Amino acid sequence: LFERLVAMEREHNRTLTARYHVEPPGSAAPTLAALAIFSDIEIPATGEALLRMAVELEKRARDFFRAQHATFEEGSEPWKLYRELAAEEQEHVDLLSTELVRFQRGKPGLL
Repeated sequence: LFERLVAMEREHNRTLTARYHVEPPGSAAPTLAALAIFSDIEIPATGEALLRMAVELEKRARDFFRAQHATFEEGSEPWKLYRELAAEEQEHVDLLSTELVRFQRGKPGLL
């Protein structure tokens, strides 16, 4: 599941980079311990905890992009970019929330 999500994120970054002619920030991937701080999970994390963490991090990203979107003039390029990013993050929240519920019910994932 997470390998597929990483591939989706990479493709998403390539698409946005080409569409908006910007480069994504070049930062190292955070450690699981650092991510746990932002999502309030305990280490060692279980599969369910990792899914809850992923949902929480996607919600934080969505909320950040929504807040940024609101600061730009309607129809401007930054307004469009942040609106698109917020929508993408909402899709990720929905996808991961569905996977979490399926995991909790002992059902196979959809991805």
